[in-house]
Amino acid sequence: MTRVMERNHEVVVIEGSLMQVEYQEVKDPVTFSSKDLANQVIDGDRPLYLTTFLGASRIKRVFVGTSASSNILPLPTLDALGIPRDKIIPKPLWVARIGALQQNTLGHVSLDLRVGTIRAPTLTHVMERSISYHIILGRPWLKAYKAVVSTYYQCMKAI
Repeated sequence: MTRVMERNHEVVVIEGSLMQVEYQEVKDPVTFSSKDLANQVIDGDRPLYLTTFLGASRIKRVFVGTSASSNILPLPTLDALGIPRDKIIPKPLWVARIGALQQNTLGHVSLDLRVGTIRAPTLTHVMERSISYHIILGRPWLKAYKAVVSTYYQCMKAI
């Protein structure tokens, strides 16, 4: 058996077979328990909504979507936050499968969001269409901040 450290993983190569590779996380595992319950009630059927802050503004219904490939900010939310539309950098992105809609975004804007313990500039693509959520945070955001979500416990943890 050969052990090699590769970034945050220990790669174990078992010799004498078809190059089997097993990844073992070196850090402590992320776990969730009833202590993490956001609403003190388990409701694993709900999508994960978080409350986020932009400066002093509280933003409810921020959807954390593990199936979303980008961060989305609806234009009505941008307006409600008092962000001038001229802050939108006009680089449209083709977005599909939001309410069976396919369209280009107006461009993107960087928001200094605070989500739990994470506070960082977040690139969001602005859509003209109103959607059920005030912001959608997708996989790139989760990956960038090493965030792990639990829809069962309705919470998020950053590693």
